[in-house]
Amino acid sequence: MSNEEIFKNEQKDLIFYLNEYYKVSIPHEKSCDILNLYKKYEPLINTNKIIEYQFIKLLNKSLNYEKFIGLDFFEELLELNPSICLKCLKTLIKSTKAKDLNTNELMSLFKKLTDSYPSIDYLIFVKSILKYNLIIKNEEFDENLKLFFINFDLKNLLENHKFYVFSKYLKCVSLYVDNKKHFSKELLEMFIKSGIIDKVEKLNCDEEIKEDLIVKFLILSVEILFKTKPDDLKDLNVKQLFYQNNKLRLYLIFSGKDDDLVIDFCLLCLKQELINSQVIENYFDCDLSNDVLFTKLCACIKFDYQVLIDWLITNETNFLEYFLKYLKTLNSKMSPEFKRQTIKKMLLEKERSTKKFDDDFKKMLELLKQIETKMKALKRSFPYNCAPLIRLLESINLSG
Repeated sequence: MSNEEIFKNEQKDLIFYLNEYYKVSIPHEKSCDILNLYKKYEPLINTNKIIEYQFIKLLNKSLNYEKFIGLDFFEELLELNPSICLKCLKTLIKSTKAKDLNTNELMSLFKKLTDSYPSIDYLIFVKSILKYNLIIKNEEFDENLKLFFINFDLKNLLENHKFYVFSKYLKCVSLYVDNKKHFSKELLEMFIKSGIIDKVEKLNCDEEIKEDLIVKFLILSVEILFKTKPDDLKDLNVKQLFYQNNKLRLYLIFSGKDDDLVIDFCLLCLKQELINSQVIENYFDCDLSNDVLFTKLCACIKFDYQVLIDWLITNETNFLEYFLKYLKTLNSKMSPEFKRQTIKKMLLEKERSTKKFDDDFKKMLELLKQIETKMKALKRSFPYNCAPLIRLLESINLSG
């Protein structure tokens, strides 16, 4: 029998052994045996995905016990197999026992990970830390995480076409920003100076992939901008990031296929305008005003009232929240006699293109009137009381 055949037979035996081991109880005092098991069969585990999966299941089961494996265990496992360690850490953080974790020990482990393992598994681990709010009360931990984001080698990811990892990084930063009331300027400054958009545009890949990466990067940049203290923005060339030849790059979002992304972006800007419109006015003129964005949202679905009705009936998007907030802002802007003509004039003056937007604005007002009519006819089909929405649409006086 050849060495290769012997190796394969050993792998089969180990798969059976792990399956049997998994079925029996694993008391806490034997947790060290799991690590010894890995050391004993390391070559077999590292070269077979099925065995690795069984081993991870075994570790995860032990984490479900009242006395789970401590972080010192993970430090040792990290040296042996970072990928397995990170996957199991994610399970630990998601468990109800996460609240009992020693934050200082977790931070120590985090530092080792930051220095050595900037992989997709590591970003998943970071996402879990953020999602379950394990850093809220630890300033040092928070600072280390911010430095990790700032120093992450995005250029390398793009050059090696690791687009999934790049997207995961953006998601992690977004979660981090969401947890902050205010944000310092360092990350936004890095985004401006990195030239990421230029690097994406030069990539040799599908145009849709490029647009998706650029849009996600820019939306995250807008989130960070909204959270950054106004005084920290004075020395930054913010428009350099968002504009190209006086054209807002973020309008790419409306040419994409991701409706959720469009709606969430419009909602993000609407909320910011309600909280503090100064940032939008200072850096985007009227390009991100609520009225312009809603008109563009309607244009990107070709003013199809049925699409909006579907969004209002289903709970698969955030459109209901967005639509309700938008109608309230539209309704409160001015006195009834000026509503239609003044809104139209305001938008036409601020929007740089003229004829096309004029036509789109008329279509948007007609669309709102259609929505009002259809909602009245389909009132009983809505899974909630839509009367407040109908009253808002009526009060805007769309027929005036």
